[in-house]
Amino acid sequence: MKPGTIQIPAIGAGYIGKARAIIQRALIKPTEEEVQRALQVLSNPPVAGYPPFRESEVRAIGAYRKTLSGESDFAWKLIV
Repeated sequence: MKPGTIQIPAIGAGYIGKARAIIQRALIKPTEEEVQRALQVLSNPPVAGYPPFRESEVRAIGAYRKTLSGESDFAWKLIV
């Protein structure tokens, strides 16, 4: 792993699908600033073989993480 990269669990299509379903009813959504910072990180995935995340996917992941764990979500904080 390159210095400065983070290791995150594998994120498959099922995770994105669940995240998209949650974003529709999410009470806590990521701020625009968080989305842009996360997009910078996730557009260069640290896991070989994964395609870059699109903005809509980053928004869904942010809403999913923040809705389930609130402001204290460690994974989202590592990304942004």
